[in-house]
Amino acid sequence: MALPTGEAADSAGGRSTGLHGFPAEMTSFVGRRAEVRSVRKHLEESRLVTLTGVGGVGKTRLACTVATELRRAYPDGIWFIDLSELMEEELVPAAVADALGVRSSPTNSVLFESLAHRQALVVLDNCEHLLEACSALAHKLLRSAPKMRIMTTSREPLSVLGETIFDVTPLSLASRERYGTAPARDGSRSEAVDLFEARATAVQPEFRMEGANRRAVAELCDLLDGIPLAIELAAFQVRSFPVTQILTRHESIFDILTRGNRAGPHRHQTLQATLEWSYDLCLPGERMLWQRLSVFTGSFDLDAVQGVCGDAQDRLDVLEHFPRLIEKSIVAVLGSGPSTRYRLLESIRHFGGSKLAEHDDVDTWRRRHRDHYLRVTLLSERHVNGPEQVEWNGRLQDDFPNIRSALDYCFTTAEEYATGLRMAGSLWFFWNASGHLRDGRHWLDRALELASEATPERAKALWAVGWYAMVQGDSGVALGALEESAAVARSTGDDHAFATALQFQGTAAQTRGDLTSARDLLVAAMQRHEEGSHDDVLAILCAAQLGFVYCVLGMQADALRHVDAAIAVGRRTGERFATSWALWSRGLIAWSTGSFDDAGVVLRESIELKWTLHDWLGMAACIELLTWLAVEDGDYRGAARLLGIGRGLCGDLGSSPLFGDVTLSETRERYELRARRSLGTRRFDDERADAEALDRGQAIAHVLATRAREERRAAPAVPEAVLTRRETEVVRLIVDGMTNKEIADTLVISRRTVEGHVERALVKLGLRSRSQLAAWFVQEHAAPSADNS
Repeated sequence: MALPTGEAADSAGGRSTGLHGFPAEMTSFVGRRAEVRSVRKHLEESRLVTLTGVGGVGKTRLACTVATELRRAYPDGIWFIDLSELMEEELVPAAVADALGVRSSPTNSVLFESLAHRQALVVLDNCEHLLEACSALAHKLLRSAPKMRIMTTSREPLSVLGETIFDVTPLSLASRERYGTAPARDGSRSEAVDLFEARATAVQPEFRMEGANRRAVAELCDLLDGIPLAIELAAFQVRSFPVTQILTRHESIFDILTRGNRAGPHRHQTLQATLEWSYDLCLPGERMLWQRLSVFTGSFDLDAVQGVCGDAQDRLDVLEHFPRLIEKSIVAVLGSGPSTRYRLLESIRHFGGSKLAEHDDVDTWRRRHRDHYLRVTLLSERHVNGPEQVEWNGRLQDDFPNIRSALDYCFTTAEEYATGLRMAGSLWFFWNASGHLRDGRHWLDRALELASEATPERAKALWAVGWYAMVQGDSGVALGALEESAAVARSTGDDHAFATALQFQGTAAQTRGDLTSARDLLVAAMQRHEEGSHDDVLAILCAAQLGFVYCVLGMQADALRHVDAAIAVGRRTGERFATSWALWSRGLIAWSTGSFDDAGVVLRESIELKWTLHDWLGMAACIELLTWLAVEDGDYRGAARLLGIGRGLCGDLGSSPLFGDVTLSETRERYELRARRSLGTRRFDDERADAEALDRGQAIAHVLATRAREERRAAPAVPEAVLTRRETEVVRLIVDGMTNKEIADTLVISRRTVEGHVERALVKLGLRSRSQLAAWFVQEHAAPSADNS
């Protein structure tokens, strides 16, 4: 799978930057011009450059600045991949492949092949906790991609042959020459002082660098050893204290800055001392809360803070102390309004963790953290059957790093294995509906290996694993897991799990081409769902699956009866996932009867539902059927592109097109052969490869734009100028596949404001949905083609 070039990847944004995944910069970049030049020079001479240094010294910011300046030097793009939230070494290649928009494979061969001829720069950020995996991956990438460059940030080198190590030193200081940086000409000016002034003015506009204040700032920055994190924390204190008073009242703390662990590196002492100083400025309750917040990984919300960190016994007032930690820059605020989330910088989080180990029982708070996210996942499972599917899957996506951490706690603590099984199983809907099949398989397999007792939780985990293995084409695992699930369900009296195991056994038989067995199993499952009054997403899905089998058997009347019933229930309850699959089956039925226009309308509706959930596998299945319709329309170029998009989406999930279904695959091959013969093999392969390289948001928008083109031609043209600048920004982010919440966080506005922009854009353009907005935007910005055949 090819990576998109910078121009192609950013065309939807209206400009070509070639930058992918880079964090938005919220403040100005101060100083570091000499370091930027040096790193750029190293990247010209070396294919692997590692920026090393203490936490908080500015490695990531420097890497991002260098990459931004080099954006036109790498025509195939520059990619930023943050590894700080990844805790499993074996998941590093998959995380990198996902960020690059490349499908993963057991040997990662596709990742290496995709970069083989690309002139690209990959920035791997925060490698220190995954050194072995990052080293191995960097080594293989450099061997397989001779034009590629890698820049990493880490607290220690990767130790890979050919690696150039650049030590990111503290900012230049005014009073002395240290760490190889030259003192400023002005006795009171330096990069460190400039940074302090910029940050202090931002939080206190009346702050002035004049007279004694200027000298005090220079002295303070000197005492902080020029470390950016320490300086920024100190600068924020001008909201509460004059700089001269800070120096006068906290001499003992500054003394600690020059001592500490004499056996460790000097710069490590200074960062540790800076964090100790900030810690000592906190009230006892704030310190306690800081310690407890260290158990979070990634971002968290206020409910989590209260649920994990509040303790009735010690009467810690979380709502009193938490805002103070925000004021003191211990806690970072992400977004605004109802979707506001929070995060500790990694160095601050680790510091809090060490203090927690000194003063409390870490296991107690890790267990409380696990208990909170267990409650979240169990509650989410209660909302998988109705209109709250999208909202809850979005929440789980935000909490994903913490969920992974909670699961890891369960599976590294012997007495918690059963709880881990329960937690992993409660996420069965999220794993599938939001494109996390690989993660789902990983955690469920781990749970089943450790918690072997025959329980209802095991039965559920087994049918979930069987389901995922089936759609990934792993039929042997699927069959074994589903058979065991049925056996465990019978032994424990779990009628729902037994019905579900039968249901997916039927679908597994269908993918093998055993349609008679598939029909019988699905009929039996439907009967058990009905007898048990299982009016849920799985029952709706079962009806859709049975309708599909009837369709393939040529029993269209029976197929329509089951599918239409499933669609009716789904629309009545507001359920989206199973309903979208019923619509997919409805599209297949329409295709089978030659109603191609009706099939296109139904499949487009299915895609719109699936997009809201990020059901990439389901969208790939819809796109496969749209390919058939394109061939029937004589649009062979469009068919090639659709095939490429479908392949890309399936590959991301480790699945085969159309789940490897024997009957559908034969039809698929016939249509592909027609398109290839009509277009020519070379052009067909080029078109398919180009489409396969599209990122997910652009790929789906392209699909919807293609199917909606005739509909748009019949409507009056609407110039883009009718949209405001902010509305246009919002639509561009919709094209990138972002939810309203993600857009709000990116633009630093409330979700309600985003919803207002979306609604006004829909009204202005006469459209009905976000997906139509994205389709309109892609079509408006598509490069004109001389050949639309």
